[in-house]
Formats: sequence, structure tokens, C-alpha cells
Amino acid sequence: MKTYHWVGIIGLLIVTFLVATACGGGQATPEVSAPTTAPEQEAPAVAVTEEAAEAAAEPTEAASEAAESEAPAGTGGENILTVGIPGDIETLDPSFGAAEMANTVLKNIYDQPVRYVRQETSEGYTIADVTQMEGAVWESFELQPDGVTYKIRVRPGIKFHETGNEITAETIKYKFERAFGVAVSDQWVANTAGVSGLDQITIGGEYDLTIKLKAPNPLFLPLMRDQDFGIIDPEAIKANTTSDDPWATAWLAKNYAGSGEFYVESWTPGAEMILAANPDYWAGKACFDKVVLKIIPDSANRALLLSQGAIDIATNLSVDEVESLRGTDGVKILSIPSRNQVLLGMNNAMAPFDNVKVRQALSYAVPYEQIVQDVFKGQGNVSQSNFARLAQFF
Repeated sequence: MKTYHWVGIIGLLIVTFLVATACGGGQATPEVSAPTTAPEQEAPAVAVTEEAAEAAAEPTEAASEAAESEAPAGTGGENILTVGIPGDIETLDPSFGAAEMANTVLKNIYDQPVRYVRQETSEGYTIADVTQMEGAVWESFELQPDGVTYKIRVRPGIKFHETGNEITAETIKYKFERAFGVAVSDQWVANTAGVSGLDQITIGGEYDLTIKLKAPNPLFLPLMRDQDFGIIDPEAIKANTTSDDPWATAWLAKNYAGSGEFYVESWTPGAEMILAANPDYWAGKACFDKVVLKIIPDSANRALLLSQGAIDIATNLSVDEVESLRGTDGVKILSIPSRNQVLLGMNNAMAPFDNVKVRQALSYAVPYEQIVQDVFKGQGNVSQSNFARLAQFF
């Protein structure tokens, strides 16, 4: 029986690593992008299959990792992925999806309206093509000749795991309504996508609706695949509201109301969360039966447990920790590009950063190449833009 263990890190430059225990194979050549404002990171986008990658992290989002195991010992034949993470999941509410640890979980337990098209690399990995969208909850979405109106068809038959309620056009409208009501991350997503009021949404049938943007907006579809825009069960929310909490944010922070590829089987705060594959998922059952997210605060311990085969993925390792695993028996390090960047921001409204000459001086003073080579062991490149090379609008 061979077992593969994969680990990714969130670094500060263009390329992060995927570390895997495997029986053979060479190291993938790091792909480096070209950006210039500050060092840019590209994290592993996915490994083996996108289902596998999404079990641990959303492809093309920060530090996506994945693993493949052939029925690890002690699992009773179940295909279980075990991931070491640095901290607990902050919330299960998609409206607060910008939270670091919640980000990847929400991508897997909730469906979004659309998703990136999946493609296979020459190395045999499935990754997301960030330039192309395909329907998820939305079976189809057609931009009309006016350039601002989308005619949308909701995919019939998608049901919420906990209640069996079906997703309809009204469900989509409710998602926008709650976003405007809670007024956090998903409101920003909606507004940036060009939707700021329910009057822009027209229901045309059980599964049909139109959304009219304020103006032509190329960000509309990319933002509709954001984890903040996970589709929630309106009936579950309404059943758990209070006079002080009309959108049930307290309840949804700790409970599940989605239709995603995985559902929350159990959650022991401070210890672990177990996700189980949704057997009725509209796109087919995930390749893993379960994903166990184990909270291991110390990164050195995560690296050690990975080297021992106790976990399949260790997230948030430093470059030095990844390098220390290089050459370890059964460990394989792959470098796979993504769109992550680290930028140093300055507040232009306060001295001395209100002086363009100061900002320019700092920009020239940073030893970008030295940081790439000495700090990140050459696994990166200097950014040329606020957008990473793999970003849709680079």
C-alpha cells in the first residue's frame, strides 16, 4: 500500500511548495511569475485532483494543498485526508468568509454560483483555470446584449444537506438580501460585483432570474465564485433568528446550512473538525470520504507529523521548514504556482507616506531580489503589478 502525503505553505512570494510523501517521481519545476511592486507568492494551486485539493483548500486561493491516500491504515477502508492546520475555524458563516482558516472550509461546504473551469496540467494535477468560469449553482448565465443584464438559470435539484430544501431562484435572491443585511464581506462582494440593491434582481420562474448590474463589470462572475458568496438555506436561517440577531449570524457561525461537496460531520473547537463527503452532491461524490482538520498550533510539530506520516497535509510551514523536509524519506516537494502576493502598503494620508518621494524611496530601497534568494530560497519572483501573473486581469 502506498500513501501520499502532501503539504503546502503560505509564504510571502511567488511560489510555495507542495510536500508529499510518495514512492517516487521527480520534483516539479517551480513556476515563477513576473510581477514588480513587492515580492509575490504563488502557492500550490492543487494536487492530484481538484476534489482532493478542495478538501484542504480551494485551488487558486491562498495556499491550496491536497493529498492522495490509498486507504490509509486504520480507516476501515475509508479514504481519509488528514490536514494539520495552525488554528481553529473562525466561523461557518460564508458572510464572514474572509477569515483565514474559514476561507478554505467554506469553499468546500458551500456551493457558490459559479466556479473556475478545471484543467489538468502536464504533471497530472487538476488546477483551476482562473480565466474561465463555469456554472455551479447557476447552471447557466448569459450576458445580454445591453452588457449589464445576466440571464441566470439555477441548476434544478440541488438540495441543502441538512434540510433537503432545494435551491431556487428565490434562494439566490435571499443570499443577496442577507448580504446587504449583515453588511460584511459578502456585501462588499456584491457591491464590487455591481449589485447594491434587491431591485436589481428579478425572479422569472422557480429556477430563473435576471440580475442587472449598475454598469458593465468584468468582476461580476469572478466575484460570484468567492467563498463569501456561498449559498445558504434561507429556511434554516429564518428558523434561528432572534430579535437581536435578525440574520442568525450567531447560529450560522457554529452550524452548517449548505449544499457543498462536503458537510460538517463534527467540530470539536480547539481540537479538530471533520468534514464528510456529501453523497448527493450534484457534481458527484468527492474523492475523499472524509477530511480531518487537526489543529496543531506549532508549525514545527506540523512538519514533524508530516514527516512521520501522521498527517497528509501540513499548512502554513515556513520556507526553512519545507527545506528541512527536502530529502526526507517518503517526502516529495512540489512547487505549483498560484496568485498569492505579499504587498507592503503605506497610508498615503499620513506623514511621511503622504510624500510621494518617500514612497518612491522606500520602493527603491527594498532589496527584492535578495529577499527572494536569501529568505525564500529562490522560490519566488519580484512582482510587476498589484495583480499576480495568474490573476485574470494581470
